[in-house]
Amino acid sequence: MSSTAASNDGPPAVKKSTEKTPRKRDRTDGGRGGSGGKGNGSHNFQRKPTDRHTVKNRVLPKYFTRENDIYVTFKSDFTYQFKSCLDILNSPLGEVYLHCTGRAINRGINLALRLKTEFPDAFEYEVNTSQIAITDDLHPLHDEDDFMVQRRMNSCLHIRVYRTIKVKSSTAELKPNKIKTYFKLVDVVKWIGITQFEILVNLIAFLVFTILLAVKAANGELAGTLSANEWLALFSPMFCGDFCNTYFCIIVGIRMYLGNKHRQALHRLVWSIPFLLLTSGFKYLVCMKLSGQIQLEYSEVFSPIFVLLQMMAVKTCQFGQQS
Repeated sequence: MSSTAASNDGPPAVKKSTEKTPRKRDRTDGGRGGSGGKGNGSHNFQRKPTDRHTVKNRVLPKYFTRENDIYVTFKSDFTYQFKSCLDILNSPLGEVYLHCTGRAINRGINLALRLKTEFPDAFEYEVNTSQIAITDDLHPLHDEDDFMVQRRMNSCLHIRVYRTIKVKSSTAELKPNKIKTYFKLVDVVKWIGITQFEILVNLIAFLVFTILLAVKAANGELAGTLSANEWLALFSPMFCGDFCNTYFCIIVGIRMYLGNKHRQALHRLVWSIPFLLLTSGFKYLVCMKLSGQIQLEYSEVFSPIFVLLQMMAVKTCQFGQQS
């Protein structure tokens, strides 16, 4: 009798376990019956907004726009930022702020440690942390969906690297770096006010001019008196270089204006137009003086160069105050 009682109690226990499982599946699946496992997975997968939208990350806002603020990203050039940090640390500022967020935090830490390793006695650093609210755009993948926006918090790391006063063993290493940083092409570009491309065009034009001048001198044509047209033909590579630079400046000014950089475009045109006019006028006066068309003193012929040197001196002083 005890065996029959145990056999009667066994089947109801099995029925209870089989009845609880469909009730849980029906509750999560929304009443889809026996195929609740597959339906549950697909239904929960469709509830995620990123499955029907593609995420477009916005550009992170730069809250600090000082000269010694460097933002380290995952795609930034590590070598270039390392050299930029050295230039700023060797400048009168003497400190640099590294800002990084997300997966770029490791790169910011490596950059600070690289500076500390290269000059252990010259530089020190301080670390602060914060959080930033990042906004992402969700673009729909289907026509029935709308554009959405999602906001999330992300960790930020701020590293202040500064130059210390006690520089003993690294003074011999810092002096060559200062000499290198003070005489670079970037500084020359800022002093003169023209780009590397314009410098290259002027050098090529001057090279062609010297070749033509050497050929005429070898043929003995410079021994006699040349006409104004012959001198202008000899100086034609220089004028062609000025024309190419003028075209380049106009194109760059238009692109900067269309890129909502109105102030930078105006400053560039205000500097480039007088620079080109003065250099072209000087070359024309030299041609006229050599041909004998005008009776001017050489001090008057070189007057455009004197004006240009004064403008460059003012621009150099402004650059020195900013740095």
